[in-house]
Amino acid sequence: MRRARGVFLLGGLICLLSVGWWAFGPAWSRIDSNKQQAPPAFERPPAPVSVVAAVTRDVPIYLDEIGKFVAREVVTIQPQVTGRITKIHFTDGADVKTGDVLFTIDPRPYQAQLDAAEANLANAKAALALAKSQLQAAVETARLNLEYCTIRSPINGWAGQRLVDLGNVVTANTSALLSIQRLDPIYADFTVTENDLTAVWQNMARGSLTVEVRLPDESGTPHAGELTFLDNAVQDATGTVKLRATIPNRDRHFWSGQFAKLRLILSVRQGAILIPAAALQTSAKGPFVYVIQENATATLRPVTLGQRQEDLVVINQGLTSGEQVVVTGQLGVTPGGKVRIEQPNAVGSSAAPHTGDKS
Repeated sequence: MRRARGVFLLGGLICLLSVGWWAFGPAWSRIDSNKQQAPPAFERPPAPVSVVAAVTRDVPIYLDEIGKFVAREVVTIQPQVTGRITKIHFTDGADVKTGDVLFTIDPRPYQAQLDAAEANLANAKAALALAKSQLQAAVETARLNLEYCTIRSPINGWAGQRLVDLGNVVTANTSALLSIQRLDPIYADFTVTENDLTAVWQNMARGSLTVEVRLPDESGTPHAGELTFLDNAVQDATGTVKLRATIPNRDRHFWSGQFAKLRLILSVRQGAILIPAAALQTSAKGPFVYVIQENATATLRPVTLGQRQEDLVVINQGLTSGEQVVVTGQLGVTPGGKVRIEQPNAVGSSAAPHTGDKS
């Protein structure tokens, strides 16, 4: 009896399982199917960028400094005899040449002295040799003073504003009459730190160094000159050394007293790697660029920077010539992400964005 009851219960359990499978089996299959057909994960679209290829060029190694223009020669005209100015032979701001007459001091007193000295010499010709010698000296002095009544320009240069007018009485070697400055060529004085002194001196020993000069508000092609002076001591107060460049200035582009931007070219670096400065990005770990791979993805590449070369910058480490770097669109780029190149540019072309001129 118990055996029959167990068989009965087992049969009932099998029936229940069969009914359950028939009722719920299709739903479970649908749930399984839905899991297999889930949509794929979201993928970012390629970031639009423009790129340039790194290039190899020879570039200068330089020091950028601020200096001031100085006239090559400055002469302050002073009278060498005392008297009244009777004539002025130039206009303020005029070009003057060596020997040009500038002022005339009343020559009549000195003409009278010369006449008297010559008369005394004639009367004393029979006197002792010593007296004759003294009288001859007096004549020469009187003649020289008479010549000093006509003041001439000692240099070629640019006359400043005169400091006297007609009728003024001037005293020998005490009154300044005029300042004349020679502006072609012109000097540009500047300093370098004592830390740069060794590099300057070593490169000077190999030959003359070029200095490129601009006014502070200028861009474009600079005026080129030559380093012509290096001081013999470091200034204690500033830790700097004085230098002087000589610049051709026929068009009088530069004026004495103006400030100047100077670039002292020390040497030339052969085969430097250059990219536009616009390609550079900065993180907490330092500068980097995005480099485009063959599969159109961008890789973040740390780089070591050299000197700026106008709109370009030298890369000391991190890139090789020909590698393409992103110059615009960096905000949309993720490391390893896809990119869409919109317009390849050439290094140094007008398409490359312009930035400043010194990093």
